Amino acid sequence: MSLRKPWSRRMKLTFGGFVLALLLALDQLGNVLILGGDPDMTMSTNCGLRIDASDNSRLTRYFCRPVCRLLDLVDKNHCENARE
Repeated sequence: MSLRKPWSRRMKLTFGGFVLALLLALDQLGNVLILGGDPDMTMSTNCGLRIDASDNSRLTRYFCRPVCRLLDLVDKNHCENARE
């Protein structure tokens, strides 16, 4: 019987895998604290869903749209791909 956690199947239990898991946890925590979203969802996914639903709230205008534009510089259509 394996005592490994489910996420460890996708991420190796190395320092790099630990850092990725930590960043994912911080992203999900930010989604809950800032956007009031589902704990299993990342900020990118939540922002992508808000933009796709044409949500015109202040949070979407002043947080989600700039975050998605910034992420687009690193990964093209990041928020759109994250919601799928």
